[in-house]
Amino acid sequence: MRPARIAALALVALSALASPLAAGPHLPDLSIAVGGTGAVGGDLDSGGFSASGTAMWPVEGPWSFGFTGFVDDMGNRLVSVNDGGVPPTPLGTLEDRHRFVFGGGWQMAARLSDWGRWQPSASAFWTAARVQDDARGVVFGATSTMGVGLGFSLRRPVLQRSTVGVGLRYHHLFDDVVDGYMSAAVEWGWRFGKTP
Repeated sequence: MRPARIAALALVALSALASPLAAGPHLPDLSIAVGGTGAVGGDLDSGGFSASGTAMWPVEGPWSFGFTGFVDDMGNRLVSVNDGGVPPTPLGTLEDRHRFVFGGGWQMAARLSDWGRWQPSASAFWTAARVQDDARGVVFGATSTMGVGLGFSLRRPVLQRSTVGVGLRYHHLFDDVVDGYMSAAVEWGWRFGKTP
């Protein structure tokens, strides 16, 4: 199972264990997002799975500040394989290389004016990231880099302390392997502090 899928399952499992009964004003609002990547800059640019988790503390007014962690699939390369005979007999395709980016960092968000029951917000983030190439469990190379990004999400309340919605992020990495990409996801949020 790929690291992106493992991370997503872990995020879902942790969120299921969270209980608003133990909520308090000092606890952050939590959210998880599961979706996909696209518009990848680099030689492996087919995109793939995306997962992230965020913990945000209200600061003042519409502002909040916290941490974000993510695992994003950049794509893979498939090659045709044959038996080497004359004439060669095709044996199918094989994944030659796969690339993903994972990391975490700081995030600042501002809640915008509500659109009816929908709650839009804009965010900016700064991250430390690891870009890794592998295939079938063998790591070919990895590099560390820094990144910045912008995000926009649109959520609506469900139940007393939960939200559901969609989010879009642009990630820029200061790296020659992957210079930037987009991610889009479905987001679930839990408010553990005071409810309005």
